[in-house]
Parts: sequence; structure tokens; C-alpha cells
Amino acid sequence: MHPVIRIVTFLVFTLFVAFGGYPQLLFSLAVLVLFYLLVQSTPLLWRSSWLMLRRMRWLFLSMLIIYFWFTPGQWVFAIMADYSPTWQGIQMAGYRIGSLVVIVVAVNIVIKSTPKELITSGLLWLLAPLRYVGLPHERLAVRIVLTFNMISEIQYEYDLLKRSKRMSEDNSGKDKQASGGFLQRLDRLGELGANLFTNVVDKAQHGTEQSIDLPGESAPPLFQWGLPLLLAGGFIMVRFL
Repeated sequence: MHPVIRIVTFLVFTLFVAFGGYPQLLFSLAVLVLFYLLVQSTPLLWRSSWLMLRRMRWLFLSMLIIYFWFTPGQWVFAIMADYSPTWQGIQMAGYRIGSLVVIVVAVNIVIKSTPKELITSGLLWLLAPLRYVGLPHERLAVRIVLTFNMISEIQYEYDLLKRSKRMSEDNSGKDKQASGGFLQRLDRLGELGANLFTNVVDKAQHGTEQSIDLPGESAPPLFQWGLPLLLAGGFIMVRFL
């Protein structure tokens, strides 16, 4: 499938999920499950999606708390009065968190199934009309490539620091029960984040110039445009069922 079609299909998918309702959310789940059942690398995609969602667990928890207890509406437990979550908050939290989960999984599909060069090529084609209003779309494409590279480097640095920290703790012979406490874990996370920030800033300051070759732009085959149109039609049908 042409990278332009993949990007447009993802944008259509995200648009209907973000601004739809529970019917669109259920339909999007069905589409994702169908895709995961059809591809051959399903276990790897499931694992990478789970890791992405696991890193966002604190965001999900904060969203749940905000929607449950800060959304006006009917109390779930009337006896608790203001300390009770509301039915409206539960409904909104379920949809917003579910939508975010679905979009994150869809992002993982696009990233894992499309090389960075093809993503850049697709974006170049989609952004090409900007040249007619005097905006250099090639510069934006270069920034996208650099962002992709930086994300990979930051992830590598994080894994390296985390592995080094774990080895130093094992060699120091610390009490595992004491080191597993909540406050100790927060200290370790803070230290890890500070070291990661320092390493990234140091690399940015002392980095060397690099040349980037932008891939060529090519128009997608006409018949492939039927996929995003079919997806949009499915969402619209679900809306009026």
C-alpha cells in the first residue's frame, strides 16, 4: 500500500474516532482487531502496542481521576456526595481513554508497518501544495526526519541508562525490599530522567552536522484511494445505524 494512502487512512481513522461516539469507537476496535488478525507479525505488533500503552498508564490514571471526580453530573454513590464519581464522568472517561488507546494502537501500526523513508515520502507528497503559498515543505520534511531520528536515539539512551542503573544496583547488593519502595522508585525515576535529559542536551550541543536525503515523491495509484473512502463510509454508516 502506498505510504500516502496509509497516512490518509490513519488521519480518517483518527478523525472519526476523536470526534465520534461510542458506536465509532466500537467500529474502530473491530477494524483494529480485523487488521491484527490479518497481518503475519501480530505478536510483535501486540507486544509493541502494549509497551506503548504501558508507558502511558499514568496519563490514563490522571484522565480517569479528572473525569470521574471533576465532571458535573449524577453521583454514582449518593451517600458519598461530593466524594463520589459521576455517571457522566465515567461515560466521558471511558470514551476518551478508549479513543486514546485506539489511536495509540493505530499509530503503532503505521510506525511498525511503514519505514521512515516511506512515511517521509508520503508526507512530502501530501505537503507539496504548500509550495504554492510560499512554504518550503521540504524543510518540514527534514524536521520530521530529524524528529524520527531523535526519538530513536532518546529511546536507545533511555534503555541504556536503565540497563546501566539496574546493573549498578545489582552489583551494589542493595536490599531488594528496600529498593522496591515507592519513594525509592520515584528517586530512581527522577535520577534516570535527569541523566537522560543531560545526555540528550549534551548530544544536541556537541552533535555533528549530517546530510539527509529526502526520498522522491510519487502519487498513489487511483484505486487505492478507495480504502480511506471505504473506511470513512463505514464510520458514517455506523453513525446513522
